Amino acid sequence: MSRCRVGRSLLVIGALWSGAGLLSATDAPALQAFGLGLAFPGGGFSLCGGLGSQIDTTALGMGGAVAATFGLALFLWFATGNLFAPPLVWLASAIGAAAYAVTHGCLSAESAWLPALGLASGIALAGLGVSYRRPYAGPPAPIPPAKLWHGLPAAPEPSLPPDLSDSDLARLRFLLDRALQPLDSFDGFERLDPFQSAALRYQLQFAG
Repeated sequence: MSRCRVGRSLLVIGALWSGAGLLSATDAPALQAFGLGLAFPGGGFSLCGGLGSQIDTTALGMGGAVAATFGLALFLWFATGNLFAPPLVWLASAIGAAAYAVTHGCLSAESAWLPALGLASGIALAGLGVSYRRPYAGPPAPIPPAKLWHGLPAAPEPSLPPDLSDSDLARLRFLLDRALQPLDSFDGFERLDPFQSAALRYQLQFAG
C-alpha cells in the first residue's frame, strides 16, 4: 500500500473519530449514540450501555452482536467480494443505536471525557494522514564524479543461459496457447469463482 493510500485511510478514520467526538458532545442521546456508532462498529450500543447513567446490559449485548455481525460481514467481503456488507452493517448499527438511545439514553454528564478523547484522537490521526500524503522532501543523492567510473574494471561477458528443459517448454506452450488466442476468447482458463484466486484477473496476472 502506498503512502498516499495510507494517508487517505488515516484521514478517513480521523474524520470519523472527530465527527464522533463532536456528535457525542451534544445533549441529544440519539446524536451521541450515532456518533459513537460511527467511531467503531457497535460503539453506539457498547459505549452508551457501559458509560451511560447506569449499566444497560441489553445495549452491551447488542453491541457484542453488532461486532460479531461486522466480523461476519468482513468474512463475506473476503470470501465473496461483497464490498458493501461491512459499511452497511456499520452504518445500520449506528442508526440502530441512535434509535435505541431515544428511549434509553446514552452518555451521562460524567462521561464528558469521551468526546474530548474522540476529537483529539481524530485530529491526531488526520494530522498523521496529512503527513503521510506529503512526498519525500529529502535532497537528491549526489552523483559521483565521472573520473571515478574510469578506474572500474570492465564487466565480464554475460554467459548464455542454458537451454529450456522439457518442463519449461511445456509451461511456455501452456501460456502461449492462452495468450495467442483472440481477445474475446478465454479458452483454457478456469472459471471456479470470480472473486478469489481462481478469478480471471488473477490468472492473467500470474501468467504475466
